Amino acid sequence: MSRAARTVGFSVTPELIDEIQAVSDHFADGNRSAFLRLAVADYRTRMRHEQMQAFRAEARRQSAGRVLSEDEVRALVADVAARG
Repeated sequence: MSRAARTVGFSVTPELIDEIQAVSDHFADGNRSAFLRLAVADYRTRMRHEQMQAFRAEARRQSAGRVLSEDEVRALVADVAARG
């Protein structure tokens, strides 16, 4: 599979360069690009978790303790997802 790649630049301190290399060595065999891909995937997972927590909180708020039907739950999830 061919992948088009672009180079992007970041401004970091010399100490952070050493830290980036250390975690890249540990998690991605020294490949900083691979490590960045892993880190982004991890943070996307964290972001989805936060979104699910927001869904739950909104559901609790809107339901005020009552049991919702399956259709009501679907509508609530769609509404919260639409708002981002």
